[in-house]
Amino acid sequence: MDPIVALITYVVLTACAIAFAVVALVKGRARGGVGPSVESLDLYEAAFICSGPARMADLALLALRSCGAVHINRDGTVTATGRRPQDRVALGVLRGVEQSGGPAPLADVRAAGARCAEVQEVGDRLANVGVLRRPGSEKLRRNARTVLSIWATVSFVTVFIPGVMADPADDAGLFVASLLAHIAGVMVCSLLITVLTMRPIGMHTQLADFHASRLRAEASLQQRLGATVAGGTGLGAVAVFGLGRLTDPDLLDIFRRERPRHEQVFATTTTYHTGWGGGSAPDFPDVSWFGSDSCADTDPRSGSSSCSSSGSCSSSSSCSSSSSCSSSSSSCSSSSSSSSCSSSSSCSSS
Repeated sequence: MDPIVALITYVVLTACAIAFAVVALVKGRARGGVGPSVESLDLYEAAFICSGPARMADLALLALRSCGAVHINRDGTVTATGRRPQDRVALGVLRGVEQSGGPAPLADVRAAGARCAEVQEVGDRLANVGVLRRPGSEKLRRNARTVLSIWATVSFVTVFIPGVMADPADDAGLFVASLLAHIAGVMVCSLLITVLTMRPIGMHTQLADFHASRLRAEASLQQRLGATVAGGTGLGAVAVFGLGRLTDPDLLDIFRRERPRHEQVFATTTTYHTGWGGGSAPDFPDVSWFGSDSCADTDPRSGSSSCSSSGSCSSSSSCSSSSSCSSSSSSCSSSSSSSSCSSSSSCSSS
């Protein structure tokens, strides 16, 4: 190979590898600007920040139950009552119940709710104001590190391949230029690999971490959250710490038994056919935000949890090993499977 052509080809390919790494770095950055204050967050936004879309959907379902729009039955199914909620997020979660054509399995309702457009839009909105980073940057950065590692190796090895470097006896200047180009390529690739490894790639920004910390530390903020959504009274601590803060042990036991499957929570495509009460499962568009810790197992005192494969944590939640997703010992006293754990309060008409 002509050494000049080899040098030009090397420089072009090195530039492409560096450009790919820069794109990965830029995509992982949070949008600039002043984000919302923690006092301005509503119940759903707090749940999304503290855990993710799965917990947020659970909060919407609990709010629907509190205002009488759904019954959560002791046999692990959800039934719509015909009442309409006031907010858009609750309507999106309710749609999954109504489209089932009958009693819908709670696990499927929870999974479909986390993936509905109204819940996904909350994540998009938080990303647009700089609270969260958009998903996908982690995979892109891994790919960028792989490309840079391969190219750094190629840059080193090709120095010793005959025909790639100019012969110093024939053209000392071209040889030095090629050698310096390869050395620079190895150094730049190594530097970018270090930056891509050290920079945070999770969904949370510093602002999100700050908001989550304040929400966990201040009971007054948790109490205020319940008033921001119809049916949300008393759910502020649940949004911040998880379903383990539910005061109804029977309801907590139902949620523990009816956890969504891992693939329902973490897959990026959204067509489920899992026996929706004789009806068909709703189809939602592919999602950007998925996963989160919503195992219904949070320790009421510490807020720590440990999730099994049926309810894993996304990068937005921090789970410790101090508690496990074990079944609750509580049980419903009624012997009828069709009875429900519902609230007597009602939603206003839309």
